[in-house]
Amino acid sequence: MSKYDNLRLSALVLALAAVLGAGCARPDIRSGMARLDGAYIPALSLTSEGDTARSKAALAVLSVEWHEFRRRHGRWAKADTEWQPDLSRAETMIQRAVLLADADSLARAHDELEPVRTVMMKLRRRNGIDYFLDYLTEFHPPMEALVSAGKSRLPESLNPGALDSLKTEYALAASAWNRVESAGLDRWRYELNQQQRAEAEAHIKAESEALGRLGDAFAARDRAAVLKAAATLKPEFAALYKMFGDYARLR
Repeated sequence: MSKYDNLRLSALVLALAAVLGAGCARPDIRSGMARLDGAYIPALSLTSEGDTARSKAALAVLSVEWHEFRRRHGRWAKADTEWQPDLSRAETMIQRAVLLADADSLARAHDELEPVRTVMMKLRRRNGIDYFLDYLTEFHPPMEALVSAGKSRLPESLNPGALDSLKTEYALAASAWNRVESAGLDRWRYELNQQQRAEAEAHIKAESEALGRLGDAFAARDRAAVLKAAATLKPEFAALYKMFGDYARLR
């Protein structure tokens, strides 16, 4: 065999190895998760808003997307012994939500869906999968605690201990939001066009400003201002989070 033939054979072997390697490569997990969240977010938000017909439609889409996600990525992290159990937990929550929505119990369906994003966040972080929406999920609990207090408490009920307790929640929320700002937006994973990206960045800026006002109120120990500012934290966050849902599939 000539030197030329040897070179041709080597090139063919390398090309075949590349093709086989591509065929054996794991599917892209982040784009699969982004598509799944595109179905999950409408189901989560619409069950909260009490829209029965659209909630059922969103849950039907979510069920299809969930089974497709598990088919494609169910064995993605073979070394993680909790991967399959976590997916099973999330699946059970989704199935229960579907049954509750069918019984017109949307509030309970929403409560079943709510922990799904936390299960998925922990699953991703355990496996080193950096994912922008997880930063929003991390921010959600302390933000909700502040909003709830802002909407339900009176200034005179905030004694020094209660004010300090809320300030602890604020510190958690501010720290989590700093991570949102630092994480930045990944246009490819979430298929945001330039206009949507600008809109998302505007929501992030507005939420940062709302947190800044709350921080100023805590610094002044102005109880009325604390509650007023705390009550305003959710709209910009919710608008940002909903941007990653695929509502067009419900039309």
